[in-house]
Amino acid sequence: MTVWNSGRACPSTTPSSPRSPAPTASAASLSRSALRDDFGPGSDIDLLVEFRPGHTPGLLHLAQMELELEDALGRPVELRTPEDLSPYFRDQVTSNARSLYAA
Repeated sequence: MTVWNSGRACPSTTPSSPRSPAPTASAASLSRSALRDDFGPGSDIDLLVEFRPGHTPGLLHLAQMELELEDALGRPVELRTPEDLSPYFRDQVTSNARSLYAA
């Protein structure tokens, strides 16, 4: 499983490249459908995550984390950073999010 808060190195994508720092979450929050009254067993979980500067994963690593969370939680997960959200609704989503973790 991906280590989010350990500072251990992630495997590199090529054998000769240096190892990059592990993604380190500085905050995680529930958002959108996970906070609605109609949230149920068939609903996905919307997670908003922020990473420490210099520790933000690339798109493929973020997708890997999402898949691992789906396996662990047993339901679909949408893992997003605030920067991933459209500027048209970013402020609304971030202000309504419920914090789960903050470093």
